[in-house]
Amino acid sequence: MVLGLSTLDGPLRQQVNRTRLASNAATAPRQPPLPVRRRVRGVAAHPPSLPNPRLGVQQCFTTPFNGLPNSTVRITVQVYPPQVSLCFDDQGLILLTFSLLQDPAVNLYLYRFRKDSLCAQLNSFGLLLRYEIPLSTHVTTFLQQVSQDMEDSPFQYQFSDPGYETEFAHENLALQLLSLVNRGSPRTRDNQIRLQRVPLSTDTVIEQLAHDRLNYANSMLCVDNDRFIIRLGSAMLPDSGGNLRRHHCISSKVYGRFRLDGTNRNDGEDEVPTENESSCGESDSEDDVEVPHQQAPVSSAVHSRPTRLVNPLPVLRTNDPTQRPRSSGQSPPLSLWSELWIPSDIRSLDMAVADSLPESAYLSATRGEQVPDLELSGVDMESLVVALKEKILDCIRRSDFTNLMSPSRDYLVIGHMGMERSRNVRSSGEGVEREVLSTLYQQFHSETAEWFSPNPDDYVSIATSLPLSCAGYLSRSQKLGLTCLGAVIGLMLLNGFITHPFDPVVIQYLIHGRDINSISKAFLAQWHPDIKQTICDFIDLGPNGNLAPFQPYFSTYFDIQVASLRNHDMVSHLAIASEMLRRSIIGPESCSHPEWDAVEAGFQLPCQNGFSTSKASCRIACINLLVIRCYPGGSEAFITALYSCHISSFINLQPHLRIRAPTRVLSSSLSEALGTSDHTFSSLLTDFLEGTGIPCPHLFADHTDHFDRIINLAEVDTPGFRARMFCWASTGIPTIQLDNPLITVWFVSDQDPSYAADTIRAPMIAHGKICFKTCSKQARIPATHITRLAQVQYDGSTEPKRFRDAFDHWLLTEILTAIGAYSIS
Repeated sequence: MVLGLSTLDGPLRQQVNRTRLASNAATAPRQPPLPVRRRVRGVAAHPPSLPNPRLGVQQCFTTPFNGLPNSTVRITVQVYPPQVSLCFDDQGLILLTFSLLQDPAVNLYLYRFRKDSLCAQLNSFGLLLRYEIPLSTHVTTFLQQVSQDMEDSPFQYQFSDPGYETEFAHENLALQLLSLVNRGSPRTRDNQIRLQRVPLSTDTVIEQLAHDRLNYANSMLCVDNDRFIIRLGSAMLPDSGGNLRRHHCISSKVYGRFRLDGTNRNDGEDEVPTENESSCGESDSEDDVEVPHQQAPVSSAVHSRPTRLVNPLPVLRTNDPTQRPRSSGQSPPLSLWSELWIPSDIRSLDMAVADSLPESAYLSATRGEQVPDLELSGVDMESLVVALKEKILDCIRRSDFTNLMSPSRDYLVIGHMGMERSRNVRSSGEGVEREVLSTLYQQFHSETAEWFSPNPDDYVSIATSLPLSCAGYLSRSQKLGLTCLGAVIGLMLLNGFITHPFDPVVIQYLIHGRDINSISKAFLAQWHPDIKQTICDFIDLGPNGNLAPFQPYFSTYFDIQVASLRNHDMVSHLAIASEMLRRSIIGPESCSHPEWDAVEAGFQLPCQNGFSTSKASCRIACINLLVIRCYPGGSEAFITALYSCHISSFINLQPHLRIRAPTRVLSSSLSEALGTSDHTFSSLLTDFLEGTGIPCPHLFADHTDHFDRIINLAEVDTPGFRARMFCWASTGIPTIQLDNPLITVWFVSDQDPSYAADTIRAPMIAHGKICFKTCSKQARIPATHITRLAQVQYDGSTEPKRFRDAFDHWLLTEILTAIGAYSIS
């Protein structure tokens, strides 16, 4: 203890400390400064990047743009017709109102999601034009040329007097320029890009439009296939003076299909003409007015005046409707594809609205009727198929499918005990219904020689068993069978199931009451390009040309020598072209053959309901109601979408397959058993579905007795066989479903409660049984069984020789065994 320390006061201690710190700062050496802890900045450089492939509108130029006076630009013009609205007055008469660009109620949209469909529709009416013009061309001159080309086209468009006239030509244009609204940004509430009318200056040239990225030259919206897209709207109506009449039907067809972009149309109604209006094919005059084909000249980059580049389009003919029968089995048209064909009017039919097309059809077919619930039951799939076929035959005898079209349907696989059948349901639901209907169609397909005849491009058509001269002796059983086949095809289409290999062109023919005019040139080219080209070449050749190159065709389909066709005129020449289409696709017999009558009678699925348009008959074809009025784009779009669901290889199924990843424990067990991590559960499944053939032929032969006879094992070596069979076992049909295509696969553990009930789960896993749930479109695969297969030591001499053979053999037999067996709901 220091004496006197407590007596020192605080200020003295603080003074001592300050003195000590000051002395240290004055005498102690200074510490060196710490180095700056930061990286020295290097030379600035741009980050790595790929060149931008989008060149904007410049990619549409045919020569370098750098100020060259002869630079040209490739342009595609889209002409939007006047908008038309349809309503009914108190007397039920149709009232039509045209809306031009000047009207504030006009809403024109730019189509991104349905761009190709719109272009095809505009092209069919001569409203899609292509040019190659100098960049220095004035816009007003260009618009006048487009109007003139429309007037000179086979459609012979004319425009009415605007009702006012100014001294400046650019203010009196029939077609006016459309620009992007809000720089082409989609509207928030409906994701639509709008177009608007804009004023023009006489000095504006095409080059200025190509530079205006905000209004005309957006590279994402205004460039397609190296062509600059210019959109025009009509500021004048079609001329109605003299013998001409206003063609509202073109507007109805265009805007009936394309009300909004990227969405289905709400009402699905195709506006129809009144008695005093045009129908794009009928007029009040008894004389036919036909515009001959005109060969459009081809423009060049040196032309100062724009010239059309598109090919001439079909002629619009105006006929007296009473002179043109539209009944089933009508004679082929004298001039094939020379007039625009429009489906028959079904405006007065009331269509129920539902979440899916099948549901809409079933509700519409039974509206206004007290229809009991439909219940079909059987102890297995075979008995259920028999029950459905008997129900269809009963509907055929009564000519009324209302009971079969009940919105409430139950297909039940029930158990049985002894001689008495119990009501314990083993399986039920939508998956069972799909499988029963698909199996019934496959039964007809397995008897191809009896019901079908081969068509070009690996499709089939309806086979006629007797020539027309003997058709009066057709047996009743044959008629019933064909009518049943037609009904099954109709039911398949109503439910969105593909009927491959039934010819899609024949489906179009049946949908429209066996009207050969319904087979358009574009639709035929989509499915039978060689047939379409042969017919077009024959038409272009004319009656005086050399027909020798067509001898193989006429030997195959007509059994005649082309020398017998030399003395025909143009009328008979075109009639032969129509007959070529019918014989190539429909068959050798007449359109009025009783066997075709029988098929159509079932295909139409007539129902007794409140859809009556005539007191003489109150039956309406459900299939027409579905594909013409309900499906966006009509029957051609419906058939195209439907046949895109065919599985020809694993590539078709892969986008619709969702494989859930198993747990890490299960994945680790598989890798440990295989001694490598190269294979996963998912890769094993996809490799199997991509493969072909029978991995273990001898073992496979022992299992064939357990497969349903409906399975065509002759296709086992084809690329899509495994994928089709897996889809069949998982969903009940061997094709992708149109409205709900997703299939989910789970690799489950031994304790998964969704795999099977507690009482049967262990035996199923022990035997490696896959749980297929067709209603929910699921497949639950026991992962431990695959691991056990991987742990086995294979000697390489007896089947299976290796793990992959064992896995593929097990999975193939499980899939084929599940087809035709009762499903788990």
